[in-house]
Amino acid sequence: MVERDRFADEKQKTPLKDIEGYGYGKGYTKALEDWRGLLKDLETLSAKGMHVILLAHSWVKSFKNPAGEDYDRYELKLHQKAAGLIKEWAESVLFMNYETFAKKDERTKRVRGIDTGARLIFTERRAAYDAKHRGNLPESLPLSWADFEAESAKEVDPKAFAAEILCRAAELAPDVQKLVAETVEKAAGNVQSLININNRVNARLAEKQAQEEEG
Repeated sequence: MVERDRFADEKQKTPLKDIEGYGYGKGYTKALEDWRGLLKDLETLSAKGMHVILLAHSWVKSFKNPAGEDYDRYELKLHQKAAGLIKEWAESVLFMNYETFAKKDERTKRVRGIDTGARLIFTERRAAYDAKHRGNLPESLPLSWADFEAESAKEVDPKAFAAEILCRAAELAPDVQKLVAETVEKAAGNVQSLININNRVNARLAEKQAQEEEG
C-alpha cells in the first residue's frame, strides 16, 4: 500500500512510530505525492494503449449527510484523501457486487436478502456506493471484460442521450430541471459534455433517493 510504503521509507530517516507521526492527517497528505507519481506512471502506460485497472476493497462507512440524516454507504477502503484523488483521476469508477434482492416474508414480516449468484458491475452513483463513467454505459452489466468492452465501444447517439438525461431530470425539482435543460442545450450534442451532465443528474437523483429512504 502506498501509505505503508511511504511510512516505511520515512522510518529509515526519522524516528516516527507510525504515519500519524507527521502530525494529524499530514502523513496521508505526504502520501499523496506518491499516489500522484503512481498515477502519472499509469498514464504513461495508458498512452501506450494499455488498459489500466485499479482494484480496491470496500468498507461500509457512515456518510455525513448535510441535507438530512446520516446513512451508511460503501466506500473505497482507502484514506479519503487518496480515494478522492483516484476517483477524480479515473475515467470510470465501477462498483462490483452480487445481484441481490430484498424479499419480505408475508407470514413473519421479516425481510431477508436473496442473491442470484450473478456478479454485476454498477456504473452510476447511488446512495449506497460511488460510481461514474465517461460513456453511455447501462446502469449495470455482467462482471465480464467482454461485456464491458462491448458496451464501451458502442457509439453514443447525442440526441437520444440528451433525451434520456432530460427524462431522468424530470424526477428532480423544477428549478433543477430547468438548469439541466439549459445545460443540455448549451452542450449542443457534445457527448463528453452530456456525459458530465448525466453524472451530475445521477448524483442529484442518488441524493433524492437517500432523502426519500430516510423519510
